[in-house]
Amino acid sequence: MKKWYQQKSFLITILLWFVGPIILIVVDGIAPFAAAPAIFGIMLIAGIGTAVWFVCDIVKAKKAAKAARNAAELRAAYAAKQQVKAAPAAQEPARVASVKTEATAPIKPKAPEPQEAAQAASKPRPVFETHNVAGVNYRVDNLMQLASENPEYHMSKTELIESGMEGQYIYRYDFLSQPVELIDDPDNSYDPKAIKVVVAGQHIGYIKRGSTGRVRNLRKSGRIIKIYAEIGGGSYKYLRYNEDGSDYDADDDDVDENDIDDDDEITEYELEKGTRNYFASLEFCLRPEGE
Repeated sequence: MKKWYQQKSFLITILLWFVGPIILIVVDGIAPFAAAPAIFGIMLIAGIGTAVWFVCDIVKAKKAAKAARNAAELRAAYAAKQQVKAAPAAQEPARVASVKTEATAPIKPKAPEPQEAAQAASKPRPVFETHNVAGVNYRVDNLMQLASENPEYHMSKTELIESGMEGQYIYRYDFLSQPVELIDDPDNSYDPKAIKVVVAGQHIGYIKRGSTGRVRNLRKSGRIIKIYAEIGGGSYKYLRYNEDGSDYDADDDDVDENDIDDDDEITEYELEKGTRNYFASLEFCLRPEGE
């Protein structure tokens, strides 16, 4: 991440408020000209604008750094959680072996009571189904009502590498999970069986025609526990590992000279930028059939 004194806005402000006026005073002293006071005033006013720009850059950089730290902490917490879940399974064989070693005489296993056997039986777990949403790109204005700026999108190539973001689509906007409502639309001129998808009060599209029958049956059966909406698309960055570094562009605006170490490790990665169509899908959390 750039230091505060490396920001372009800071350098321009210094030029307008200090370097420029000094040069102007020297030139005016050598060869006076009538426009000098006006030019001096313009530089001071422009300097105010660049100073505001500088403050905005600092705030944005701090937010991006905080987001990167939070993302790293979440990934570390998730990895620790997975290790904790895996630990009992890994320790079980050792525990069984220890019990066998310490046993002095064979013990006849006790047959489980019927009630204990019933309790030990695995309980039915919820099942999940995914259904796509159609017509999302016709309602981009509604989608933007649900969007929030993704700080990771504004991270530099080096910051993305350090945060382990390789092989991920990093979209400019995040669409956090919000309440989903399904509404029948019998007045729809294209399909009277259409089902509207409304997220946090915003109509984002329709259940795809091939899935409306299934979704309608799930609603009637009362099996739906919760519905999660996944929304994405738009402007993105994609960091991929480039073994030979042949696609590295020395003029890339995202590559800062201060970000490149002596080994030029950054050249091993390629940062792709582009735009994808918006998309949305619904994940249904369902009670097991027959429960």
